[in-house]
Amino acid sequence: MDETRAAVADPMLHPLIDEQGDGYVVCRTAARVLHLSGLRAGLLADTGAAGSRVLVITPEDTRLTFASLEALRSFGGRWAVPSGGGLRLAGTTAVVAHPREAFGSRIREGGPTPPAPGSVPWTQITVTARHVLTGEFEVGSIAELIAAEAQARVDAWGVVEPAVSAFSPAGVTAWSRSRLPRTVRLLLHGDGLSGSIRVWSEPAAVFEETKLVVRGELSTTRSAELLRRLQRAAQIQFAFVCSMHGAPDMTFTADVPAPVEPRAALVGPRAVRDNDFPTAELEQAALVERIGHPRTPSLLMSFGGGEAAAWADLATTARHLGPETIAAAFSGRPS
Repeated sequence: MDETRAAVADPMLHPLIDEQGDGYVVCRTAARVLHLSGLRAGLLADTGAAGSRVLVITPEDTRLTFASLEALRSFGGRWAVPSGGGLRLAGTTAVVAHPREAFGSRIREGGPTPPAPGSVPWTQITVTARHVLTGEFEVGSIAELIAAEAQARVDAWGVVEPAVSAFSPAGVTAWSRSRLPRTVRLLLHGDGLSGSIRVWSEPAAVFEETKLVVRGELSTTRSAELLRRLQRAAQIQFAFVCSMHGAPDMTFTADVPAPVEPRAALVGPRAVRDNDFPTAELEQAALVERIGHPRTPSLLMSFGGGEAAAWADLATTARHLGPETIAAAFSGRPS
């Protein structure tokens, strides 16, 4: 047994582990806000490498930062809070009697709920960009552009929380370059903003995935304009904007989330070039617009800007394009 597996197998070897079971470990904490500390990030990585998963159990009013929740999900972990004599899986209505049941395949998510008391509107933006390997690519400019459009600000970055390095695309780029071809993961914090950047390399290019939640709701029009600006600034593979709700300090609660509303999406020129997108009817309905270079356009999609509801617009768009075409366009990109 290697050192990593040994550390996870014996709970006394890691200060955050309170219990262990078959394929999982349990961490209990009373923290009001759970950050992605270096110790916690290391535990998630070590348990993942050992083929195990982490169940975090907190009081019902504990909140998780974007970074801690994203890391927990990426390693297949779960978050639970006490409920009666059992545990409710955070973000769902599912209650389990024992930690070993938390990783069952059938988890009841729960129906739509109104925004939780005290929550505020958020917008989530996810963007994947492609940089040709010319030695000139810059990491972080996309996050800066999004922040400016959302009237927010990126202040700091790091690999664990608290993020303490002053943010600048030049600094983030230099750090990322020094670590490629290994996958690079960075955390971003700022005024009204939280998120992450992931950078990885392939034989002909470097890819940058930016995920941000910003305080406030961007309308369909503003979301589409943001994607236009991104299309002009970088070679975008795919981008998606949706509205949601969360805590004012950009943390996540254990409540069942209010419904997410799609606002806009962008399919980049490489996917448009390689796939047959039947968009004539969608363009007539003002759901899809071809933007960028006429020979290699991108597809800009808007949802909820007219009389129909946002999800109805998204369903209409997906139905016209077809699931096979959409899957082919986005296949091969890490999620």
